[in-house]
Amino acid sequence: MWPWLPFACVTPETPSCLEPGEPHLVVATTDLETGALAAISLDGGCVEDRLATLSGDPLVRSLGDRVVAADRTGGDAIRVFEAGAYGAPLAEFSVGRAVNVHDVARDGDRLVVAPYDTDALVVTGLDGAELGRLPLGSLADADGIPEVDRLVWLDGVLHASLQLLDRSDGSYRPTGPGLLVPLDLDGLDAGAPVALGPNPRVLADPLDPGAVTVATGRFYVPDGEVGTFDGAWHPLTDESTLGFDATHVLRVGERVIVVGVDLDVGGPSHVACIAADGTVAHATDPGFLVDAVTDGERVWLADRVSWNGGGAGAVLTLDPAGCALSVLTDATSLDPYGLALVATDPGTGG
Repeated sequence: MWPWLPFACVTPETPSCLEPGEPHLVVATTDLETGALAAISLDGGCVEDRLATLSGDPLVRSLGDRVVAADRTGGDAIRVFEAGAYGAPLAEFSVGRAVNVHDVARDGDRLVVAPYDTDALVVTGLDGAELGRLPLGSLADADGIPEVDRLVWLDGVLHASLQLLDRSDGSYRPTGPGLLVPLDLDGLDAGAPVALGPNPRVLADPLDPGAVTVATGRFYVPDGEVGTFDGAWHPLTDESTLGFDATHVLRVGERVIVVGVDLDVGGPSHVACIAADGTVAHATDPGFLVDAVTDGERVWLADRVSWNGGGAGAVLTLDPAGCALSVLTDATSLDPYGLALVATDPGTGG
């Protein structure tokens, strides 16, 4: 593991227009060459931009009283901030050069890091000190890399979603069903996997700790399904019916919100709002809705300007009942790219 720095002598700065403990969004922003961390109040009235420097392909996670920002492609830094204080990280470390971190989860005083381009998870302390590695190579396909995309809590057990893609010709096509795997962090072992469908994109359900939402299928091909998993698979719809490629599935009250991209590369993004009675409303955005988060009641989306120049380069909100998008703020200097909700609950969930 690469050296970590605790920055013990630096006092982190608090965003000046956020009250201490105020719920807010942390936003990873980028121009795809360099990135920065921003903090935004939930009403959009406070925007603190360029609080910390990130890579051009960053992700951000809210983990209780910590916020973690990590480099994906093109970098290897993982930075741990005190929630609400982003002037300097409490710790900065790496779990390997250019490993393409796709997710970070927290279990008490431990972090679990999911490198997409290796065959093992890395468990560290909150200070970045490595505690062990959890091998997943036995569950990989022929190229030996399982492509761990997400870490989600399900019934009190941390699970990893494995996409199992073919790297041999650069196509990253699914080689079969992806897997959801329970993790034994104390024993550094994986439990019995469950097949979810090809190339799964899995999110925790804030309304039900015993369920996750899932979108499957190859990108830009209408071959996937959308549903929930709670020990059994519950299909909701499919991409042929939706007419777009699903990337995020969010449960919001009695509705399910499906966010995705057009089947034509460079086309608009789409949102489908599915009511409990099966009624579907739609919204379209000319940009690239690259991330979406919910607290079970509200929805926020990162709208990056697309390759064809469409989109607001803004953080959007969604009215689930009317399936209407609106701009929360477009005041960040770089395009929003990743979102995390920092709540007042001091727990350790994501």
